[in-house]
Amino acid sequence: MPNAYPWKTAEEIADALQQTDDGKYSLPDAASLELKHFDAWAIFIDNETKQVKWHTANLPEAIPMSYTLSDIASLTRGYIDGYPTFTGEAEDGLIVLGYPKDSFWKHMWPSWDYELIASLPKTALFVLAVNAAPIFLIYVVANSMLLKSIKPIVNGIQSLPMGEPVTIKEKGCCLNLQ
Repeated sequence: MPNAYPWKTAEEIADALQQTDDGKYSLPDAASLELKHFDAWAIFIDNETKQVKWHTANLPEAIPMSYTLSDIASLTRGYIDGYPTFTGEAEDGLIVLGYPKDSFWKHMWPSWDYELIASLPKTALFVLAVNAAPIFLIYVVANSMLLKSIKPIVNGIQSLPMGEPVTIKEKGCCLNLQ
């Protein structure tokens, strides 16, 4: 399922919630079934009083019935008592959907410094260059040591076709090739 579905579901529930003539709220059966399918609960917080005016039957006991603006800001970004929450704007209030505790992980502060993003290509190239430089240095040193050690052998092999006697030192000892 796409990551946006709880947000879309909250908007759909907010649109579906209807106030009856007696001032109570009701949710159509199709919307209620959708919430049951995801084992989700919902509350409606009134704009004026910040009180819960309606909730689903499966509302956990730990969910408060009144909220401050700080509480609403917090639940919009995150959780209520460990339940991941998602909001949708309803007429005269806010719908809050809560899902089972281990169903979603929400990044509480999803913000990145613009300078970091803008300089990311330069930083990546710098890191690549810093890592490539020691590798290149190791390659050059290893190659030069290898070439230095086999140079007498190569010179000796090149001298053989000319018929010259060749002596190649092998770690302090001489090897005589004819």
